[in-house]
Amino acid sequence: MTTFFASFRIKLCAKPTRHLTLDRALDIFIGKTKKNRDLSQEVVDLGIKYINRLKIQYLTEFWSPVFRRKFYHLNILVNEFAGNLDEAINWARKGYYFFSQLPYDYIKPKIVFLLHITNSYIRLGNFPEAGQVIGTSLKIQSVGDHNWFMGMWMYTQLSIITKEYDAAVLTYNNMVSTSSFDSQKDDNKQYIFIMGFYLKYITTIDQSVTKKIENMGCKSISMEEMPEFDILKSRINAPILIISFAFKAFQSKYKDMTKIASELSKYRPSRYSKKTPQFRTYTFIKLINNIVDGNFNKAAISRKNNNFLEQLKASQFRITEQKQALEIIPYEALWEMVIVNLKTPKRLARY
Repeated sequence: MTTFFASFRIKLCAKPTRHLTLDRALDIFIGKTKKNRDLSQEVVDLGIKYINRLKIQYLTEFWSPVFRRKFYHLNILVNEFAGNLDEAINWARKGYYFFSQLPYDYIKPKIVFLLHITNSYIRLGNFPEAGQVIGTSLKIQSVGDHNWFMGMWMYTQLSIITKEYDAAVLTYNNMVSTSSFDSQKDDNKQYIFIMGFYLKYITTIDQSVTKKIENMGCKSISMEEMPEFDILKSRINAPILIISFAFKAFQSKYKDMTKIASELSKYRPSRYSKKTPQFRTYTFIKLINNIVDGNFNKAAISRKNNNFLEQLKASQFRITEQKQALEIIPYEALWEMVIVNLKTPKRLARY
């Protein structure tokens, strides 16, 4: 579950004394997952220990929707972190079913459970199921509220993954044109803003996409201005630089490509080690640098990049929790777009 989506986790309240243990367990476990972004058996074991401790309380307080909501949530988070996604889906479905059977309409937990199911299906690569679940979620949400934006983001991301680009653009336009968009947190708007640039790139290079981005969801900045965007002060430098490089490759602006690749190379030594969740971005940066190192010659680039492409295929695409590793278009697909549109300069001396 990403930082962007963290805010659709249910707000926890520690006021009722008998729920204090469960609240504390959730707070500690979420804090541990933030500090240990790689899979840590120690953190998983801690979550399992909390679950086992709380099972007795769960059995004696089965009537309490508040307790059930939090107990289901803890089970989901532990299994998501451990990579047991089928079990995470199972607990999320239990939660959704329970709250669907209540005599009153308790919508918020149902939405959260559905979003967890969607995210797990995306991580499993089961995109048809993910699409169905997120569609169900959007039907029960109020247009313009916070969780609706999270659902729309995920639906747009899913449409990009499945290469349904017209649907992605349409969903994006609906999301940013909502009157309550301006009330969203700046970080969330920043994610949406960057997604708009990636979609704008797609609509520029792919003439089969009939829909166009109507509103970037932020101040208007054209792709021509992307290299001058305030990247050095941004917390999402790499995703901005990557889409800027892709667009400059389409425009055959070799000097700009060289400059951007040089900026990206600065992040490789310390921020993209193989042990971090940013490994896919780290690998894609290597691919980009090999374009420049190969003098924009497709044959030379191909010889250099086979190993890195295999590393990408072997890694798992996911909606990341790291801003520096934000992956809007799956890198395998983005690489194909860049290479197909790359033109080898006839006289390299002129660029």
